[in-house]
Amino acid sequence: MYFTEDQASTLFSQIRRSMCPRSHLWLDCASHDAVSDQASEPEVGAFIDSMRVIGEPFVRGFRGEKELAAAGFEVLEYVGAASVLGNPDPVMKHYSFAICAYQTDHALGG
Repeated sequence: MYFTEDQASTLFSQIRRSMCPRSHLWLDCASHDAVSDQASEPEVGAFIDSMRVIGEPFVRGFRGEKELAAAGFEVLEYVGAASVLGNPDPVMKHYSFAICAYQTDHALGG
C-alpha cells in the first residue's frame, strides 16, 4: 500500500533472498480498485481520503496472488479481511491478508 510498484518489487526480491526454504511471509494489502479510486463504495473513497489526511497515503493497490507468485512466493493463503473478521464493512472488502512460502523453483533475478 505504501510502495510504488518498483519499490515493492525490490522489497519482495530482498525479502525472498533473505528467506530460507522453511520461511513464511505474512502481509496485508489494499486492493488496486480502492487505492486507484475505482471502488464503487463511497465509504472506501472516504477511507482512502482519510489515510491521505493523516499522512499515510496509499500509493498503489495490490493486484493479488499473481503478483506474489511473480516475485517468487508460493501463496499458501490469500483471504479478504471481511471474511476473516466477519465484517461486512465495504472498506474491509478491499483489504486482504496473505501467507506465502519460499518458492524453491523460482529463479531469483537481479
